[in-house]
Amino acid sequence: MERKFIRDHAKRSRENYELLKSSGSPTAALIDSLIGLLILPSQKLFDEIAQDIVDDASLLENILSECSTGPTTRSPRSLFQVIQHLRSSAAHKAITVSAEILPEPGRPVSVDWLTFKDQNNRESTTVEITMSVETLEQFFYAFSDAAASL
Repeated sequence: MERKFIRDHAKRSRENYELLKSSGSPTAALIDSLIGLLILPSQKLFDEIAQDIVDDASLLENILSECSTGPTTRSPRSLFQVIQHLRSSAAHKAITVSAEILPEPGRPVSVDWLTFKDQNNRESTTVEITMSVETLEQFFYAFSDAAASL
């Protein structure tokens, strides 16, 4: 039952995103569509979806090329880790947006980057994954395709 629900949800999320993408707030539509896909599946199904895309070398390369690290932050080492950290960040509402400060009147805010922050209190480390909207969209398509084919 859950498998069918997640599969249907992934298909609807993809369709909704495609419809909303041209509405003037494509980044908001992308975030809305992705968060449900990250949060709703049980850990078992989530891991199954993640395993389906872990070999996507170009996606991993794009994500890792955009990651930045600091003294208490570290980069993920695999696409599976990226996916786990994105889920944790979404679950803990630890997503920040980098956008233009003052858009032209009547124009929506243009978002450039999103940062997903996952803190590990036991190890006193934080993983920060910063992605351009384009890379996040690439991830969304890969993840929603994998979820839709459960």
